Amino acid sequence: MVVIPCSIAMFDLSFYIASLIALLWLFKRLLITLRPSKRYLRPGARVAVIGGGIAGCAASWSLKRQGYHPIVIEKRPVLGGNAKVHTWGNGVTTGLSVLAWPALYFRNYNALLRQLQVPVETVQLPFFINTPRGTFSHHGDSDLHRLYQDDFIKWRRLVSVIRTTTGWLCQSKGEPSFYFLSLLNPFNILPLRWAVAAFGISTGFWKDIIVPIYSSSFLTTELTFIPSVIVPILEDLIPLNSTPEMLTWSNNSSEVFAKMMADVEVRLSTEVTAHRVGVAAKHDLGLSDGTNLSVEAVVYACNAPNAARCLPASSWLARWLLSRLAYVDHNNTAFQQGVIHSDGSVIPADLEHSVFASKHANYIEAQPTEDGSLAYENTFIVGSWVPAAQRATKKQHMLVTYNSSKTISDPQGEVDNSWAHPQLNPVNSVWAVLLQFVQGRDNQYFCGSYATPGNGHDLSFISGLAVAECLGAEYPFPANMAARVDFGRLKVIMGLD
Repeated sequence: MVVIPCSIAMFDLSFYIASLIALLWLFKRLLITLRPSKRYLRPGARVAVIGGGIAGCAASWSLKRQGYHPIVIEKRPVLGGNAKVHTWGNGVTTGLSVLAWPALYFRNYNALLRQLQVPVETVQLPFFINTPRGTFSHHGDSDLHRLYQDDFIKWRRLVSVIRTTTGWLCQSKGEPSFYFLSLLNPFNILPLRWAVAAFGISTGFWKDIIVPIYSSSFLTTELTFIPSVIVPILEDLIPLNSTPEMLTWSNNSSEVFAKMMADVEVRLSTEVTAHRVGVAAKHDLGLSDGTNLSVEAVVYACNAPNAARCLPASSWLARWLLSRLAYVDHNNTAFQQGVIHSDGSVIPADLEHSVFASKHANYIEAQPTEDGSLAYENTFIVGSWVPAAQRATKKQHMLVTYNSSKTISDPQGEVDNSWAHPQLNPVNSVWAVLLQFVQGRDNQYFCGSYATPGNGHDLSFISGLAVAECLGAEYPFPANMAARVDFGRLKVIMGLD
């Protein structure tokens, strides 16, 4: 056996660490050198914003405040993007997919709501899980709490290790934020499934607890390759050992979009059919209503496939990068279509009282399949906790069910989540970072969930503010230092600093 002296081993380790740091520094300098420089527009300049979700509306709102002329082009008949709403039979309008958010993490979105004077309320969102091995409820002791008591302890240990490592590398001092990023953090690339296994957490706990609960946030049951660095954020958002608590609108999200877009030109039910870059980087857009639009800049706030389709032929690099981005639609369709209904029989009769009377926000049922895996049916119980539903004089079940094999009576519509959520994995994150090579080229910018390191209303909202600032609009919340710091961090990640 050959014994390697400790001093030599330490030298080799130090050399490799130093080399890695040097390569990362060189890569960062390369990105800064090669990315296009900002070109501010004159006040009053016309800017086409393709996509009327929170990212596009953020860019338009910020630009309009600074005297620019944004024009929002949205192919759907309403604004809102993923924040879809529905009016129920009792006249109450609620959200369907984007429903609530963590107060500590959504600093910029909270600042927007305060500025718009949109009222919010604190709500509790307990989950109920029904599996072949028993049930779980956030409300207290249950079959799966007892079965997996050791796994719950190991999960807390995993959360603590990743939180401590990330805090030390990012110098976060325990501050919760989506926007702390260190290229040296090994948990950036360690898949969630592998991290869970490394800490001795059982496969049963993964299938019965982790996947059903957190698939509700990611709108996919394929969680294996999600970077494990997100574990502390998941625990802060939806803790496994205590009832989740979040903020939601006193009314619904449509109030936010109405106030943001009150003075902005909006073209609904309209698509871009042609895009040509002319003299002096002027953009000529052909629209599906037969009209043409001449603008000085274009902001792509739609999904990546639509952005790639609309880009001019000269933007070949941007089209190629966008085509690399993968969406959950590519490998999992469990949350692609949801049924809007009031059929309470989707909850088994023996559990109906436990689920409804205890005001659970989600009911998740896991059923074994022929190949030995589990199929997850997820019902969002909107009527049990949404403030507008609680105030209604006429009560009714307000449910949105995904991936159900049951016959649902009297369906009232569908929620279409197609091409709404990019996959959260290291490969997609790399493609998103590389978009900074094309951000601003010919005054074309990209924002939304595909251009950020994850899915979330706050991330998409900030991304819209960031591209608006690149075009000349000032940051709208300068006195809110915590929000401003998050804004600055995401600009760096997007290469817009």
